[in-house]
Amino acid sequence: MAATESPVQVTPARWEEIDRQVWLRMAAKAQRERLRAYRLNDDPRHWVVTSARHPDVAYEVTLLDGTLFCSCPASSYFPYCKHRALVLLHLGWLRVEPSASSPEPADRR
Repeated sequence: MAATESPVQVTPARWEEIDRQVWLRMAAKAQRERLRAYRLNDDPRHWVVTSARHPDVAYEVTLLDGTLFCSCPASSYFPYCKHRALVLLHLGWLRVEPSASSPEPADRR
């Protein structure tokens, strides 16, 4: 019987400590995949973001003292993900220049 490996625990980092190009790449991916972000109870610290692979799943994104946490599987391995990047876009803390090939999102809540 093979031993199961547990995911690597990533030390959380403040979002500003991560290269801006990484956030821009993740935000562009979130937009291409048409992910949607919703603020919970009109609180800018608590969000849910839809999953691209699983239409019946959403991940929780929480902003706490400048650190973004996400419940998605990628968060076990990386201090960034497309869900957190989308929240940064919605908060206005990250700007992605629209390209000619990518349409503007219909809803920017």
